[in-house]
Amino acid sequence: MIRVIGNGAAITTLRIVVSPDGKLLGNVTMHLGTPLRALLVSMTGVLLAWAWFHDASWWVLPNVRWLIAPCLALALAGLGLEKVGIAVLPWYPRLALWLMESWIITPAVIAAITAAVAVIVAVNLSVSDTATKETKQLAGALSSGIVGFLTSAFISWSGDQNDSTVSNRIRTNFQTKGKFKRRSTGPAVEAGVRYFKASSRGERLVFSEEFEGITGWGLSARWTRAERLAAEISDHKSDPDYAA
Repeated sequence: MIRVIGNGAAITTLRIVVSPDGKLLGNVTMHLGTPLRALLVSMTGVLLAWAWFHDASWWVLPNVRWLIAPCLALALAGLGLEKVGIAVLPWYPRLALWLMESWIITPAVIAAITAAVAVIVAVNLSVSDTATKETKQLAGALSSGIVGFLTSAFISWSGDQNDSTVSNRIRTNFQTKGKFKRRSTGPAVEAGVRYFKASSRGERLVFSEEFEGITGWGLSARWTRAERLAAEISDHKSDPDYAA
């Protein structure tokens, strides 16, 4: 039997699990996730460059160049979804994490647009009647170099490892945005903040680098943290006034 489990905002973060073991296919999917995102960025850049050179209508768009507008909207949406995730984090950590994972859309769109610009410039130079053969070759090499650099950079940003830009950003959102704080006793004194008892399970799930077999904030680690944190919030066992 095959089950599909959604852990994140993009299809590349879905994990396919084959019962009863499932580890092999699940791990393969995770390792392929980052290269697939990079490929998607490159292909989107090519699509935008193609759109720039065509004036025909496409689907509901009167001009394919209008594809750039929804791309910019997606970039803003990625930032907006992250803000919403931070706001609901103290109550719904799993939903919050899903929303914060959506931030990757923003650098992806920026990388795709930049790659498209590089391709457009290279094509314009290569077909120019006044450009020399050397200029055309240099333009092609420059375009390939820029696209390669952007793809490599995006792979680094969007990696699922503990020290990637995404994992560090999400860890910062959990730990330093003021949504979780320590309080010995008494009710919450600041709206929008969840207070934990000192050294409680909830506090350690957020602030400890290693806890209950979880290490760091890689893709699997942060989703395990969010799932256990949601259960802890639901049970109120880490609340300052909880009495066993």
